[in-house]
Amino acid sequence: MFDLDLNLLENKYIEPPLRQPITRPLQFDRMLECTAILARGFPFVRVDFIVVNNSIYFGEMTFYPLAGLCKLDPQSFDSYLGSFLNLPV
Repeated sequence: MFDLDLNLLENKYIEPPLRQPITRPLQFDRMLECTAILARGFPFVRVDFIVVNNSIYFGEMTFYPLAGLCKLDPQSFDSYLGSFLNLPV
């Protein structure tokens, strides 16, 4: 997992962390704009895009990655991610 500046976040999630640098796609800002539009109104959703030959393609919207059963390590990182989720009462 990476933050919006493409810095590697220190956690374990299924696969070992990717240690090679990630380059920011030219279309990254546009993908973020599209994500904000598509995610509007949902308390949580992962929006996936694919870039092929400099064109952006919509992949999917995932509401429960890994059926919500993924274990993150360390536990504090799971709590950190959860702190961004505001559910209606």
